[in-house]
Amino acid sequence: MKVYVIVAMVSVGIGGCSAVPPRAPSGALTFATHCAACHGEYGAGDGPVAATLDVGAPDLRTLTMWYGQFPADATASAVPGAQSSQQRIDAIIVFLRELQTIGR
Repeated sequence: MKVYVIVAMVSVGIGGCSAVPPRAPSGALTFATHCAACHGEYGAGDGPVAATLDVGAPDLRTLTMWYGQFPADATASAVPGAQSSQQRIDAIIVFLRELQTIGR
């Protein structure tokens, strides 16, 4: 009986460890948490902190217009704290692509 209990506990423990893969970070949530204070909720550069900056926060919705195509690499390298999770940076890039309103 003891052997069955031990085998069952080990099986449940091993199965539980790999059953749920880690969630990919949401670009919208990451942007709201780390970027929106300056860039605004929709990336227009109108966040509540923007007025206090020496240099204004750019309108991230117009990146495609200015560059002719979405500058994913340049944008990723400009994200402060770029040493943070690459998954988070990639998620922010996807979110910013969705915000592009001009120059599509």
